[in-house]
Amino acid sequence: MSNQETKHVMHLIQLLNDGVEFYQEAHEKVKDVKLKQTFERMANIRSQLLRRLQPIAIKEKGTPETGHTVAGRTRELYTQVLAKIKSDTEQAYIDNLEEIEDKTIAQIQGLIKEAQSPDVVAALEEYYPSFKKCHAEMSQLKHIHA
Repeated sequence: MSNQETKHVMHLIQLLNDGVEFYQEAHEKVKDVKLKQTFERMANIRSQLLRRLQPIAIKEKGTPETGHTVAGRTRELYTQVLAKIKSDTEQAYIDNLEEIEDKTIAQIQGLIKEAQSPDVVAALEEYYPSFKKCHAEMSQLKHIHA
């Protein structure tokens, strides 16, 4: 795997780490049972892809990728502050999680086009349909709750 491909895979893993933690936090903070179930399901999908990609990270750099993106951390802190001052905590989480969906789906699409590693391509192609559904669902939730 090329250095560039390795960087892209590591960045995707960081985005997935961001998403898992952010969805778990949202799950804990919202009261709506359906949203809780949605957030839990979406965190699980990210965790599944992480389990597929971590062996590739270990093979390439010797250790699992456990980091997060700076933007992801910033967005998480922003949402926490916003949720505390806004009356609609659910909307604050939905808006920001939908943006994470945008970034994740774009990263997956780009990596599918560029990846040379059969393991990376297989993992991404397996999970891409699930991520497209998550993306569509969060977009729909954003409009419903707006």
